[in-house]
Amino acid sequence: MQEFVEMAQDSTGAQLRMSSRVMRRIASVPGTTFRLVCVTNQFFNDNTRQMAELNDVELIDQHGLSTLLTQHRVLMSELERLLSNRT
Repeated sequence: MQEFVEMAQDSTGAQLRMSSRVMRRIASVPGTTFRLVCVTNQFFNDNTRQMAELNDVELIDQHGLSTLLTQHRVLMSELERLLSNRT
């Protein structure tokens, strides 16, 4: 089954994607909120930062990702388990 994905793309090719199925699932849980976040292992340019600000999207670049991974340690075995459970 193909699902609809909303996507915006800036001049550098950075993309923002949000599955409408995921949005509906999250929105259906009472008291649950969500925010849009775009993560990269690189850096964002000025156009991307401006687009994110206009669309209320939090950007996490290489430094922010490194900080998150340091604070929330993830083991390769955990990633493999999560990926093997994907449908």
